[in-house]
Amino acid sequence: MEKKIRKRYIVGIIVVLAMLIGLIIVVMGSKKNDTQPVTTESSSEDMIEVTTESSTGYPSGMVQRPYVMVNDILYVCYVQTTVEPEPTVYSPDEYVKAGEITVRDDWNYPNDNFKSAHVTIGAGIYVNNNEELNEVIFVEEKSGEFEKYIRTEVPEEE
Repeated sequence: MEKKIRKRYIVGIIVVLAMLIGLIIVVMGSKKNDTQPVTTESSSEDMIEVTTESSTGYPSGMVQRPYVMVNDILYVCYVQTTVEPEPTVYSPDEYVKAGEITVRDDWNYPNDNFKSAHVTIGAGIYVNNNEELNEVIFVEEKSGEFEKYIRTEVPEEE
């Protein structure tokens, strides 16, 4: 009887230690910075290129947010933060379709109309013809959902 109790006691201690080790691993893993190495194959079959992924999920060196250019104005996908005030709310119903994304280049900022970074080719671009309202456009993804984009400049470093 004493052996069974001792055996259960030892098993209990092992289980508790295993749980503590697991907890320590989780805590230590969450303290790493937000960049993780990503392995991608390069054009050569013998080489593997290791890049660093940023907090946006895109590899470093790549444009980090969705951008489009329309009417020689650069727009970025609007994501509300505590830093950026929300622009005036507009409805996509007040806008007309100006065209569709024709070129996607995720490594460079768009530099010509209907070019994009991280926006699907064929996505619809909706603008308001009122000059005062060109701070906001809408992009209609293939899913039919509209995303708000706000006027911006090419960031110095992103």
